[in-house]
Amino acid sequence: MKTEIETNNLINLGWFYDNAVYYDMKTKKLYKSNLKKIAQV
Repeated sequence: MKTEIETNNLINLGWFYDNAVYYDMKTKKLYKSNLKKIAQV
């Protein structure tokens, strides 16, 4: 994933299946994290 300094450029877009999806404003790319969703709300 990203370092602490780089996270300021990220916008959390929500969930895609069980993974979090982020948009990086600096690189203009989408990233899928390795964080897993553990509960349905």
